[in-house]
Amino acid sequence: ECSHFCNYCSTRSFMRYPVIKAKYSGPPLLDEKAMKKNLGTGKTWFVVAQNDLFAENVPKEMIIRVLDHCKRFDNTYLFQSKNPERMIDYIRIFPRDTILCTTIESNRDNVVCKAPTIHTRAGAMQQLGIAFRTMITIEPITQFDLFDFIDLIKWINPSSVNI
Repeated sequence: ECSHFCNYCSTRSFMRYPVIKAKYSGPPLLDEKAMKKNLGTGKTWFVVAQNDLFAENVPKEMIIRVLDHCKRFDNTYLFQSKNPERMIDYIRIFPRDTILCTTIESNRDNVVCKAPTIHTRAGAMQQLGIAFRTMITIEPITQFDLFDFIDLIKWINPSSVNI
């Protein structure tokens, strides 16, 4: 279960389905079947979609296992987190072709969840952009101040922005 508890989380909205609830509830765990999968080469993988590998409740050993598994295959890997500050701790062990991403819903730090503030995420992404390609997703779009939001995104200087 993601520990951010965002009020707009799409995964949480599907928890009424038993299969989704079973997969995305409780303490973090690795899908051992997925950890044995041959990821091939020349592909792009969105790693740990629908959850957050870098959330505070995810054990360090779990993160390292996922990164080590990815490094065995020559692919592009997209890691998205609402806690990009924690990504900085692993900057030396990410696979070579990695894109690091966070969600920025607004320029205002008024999003209702337990994730780091938008400005904290923005600062971490700006730092991560020195070593890796970065991406920002704007989802959902909440109330924002247009020019301040544009300035924030320019300061982060992501390789791409997805709305």
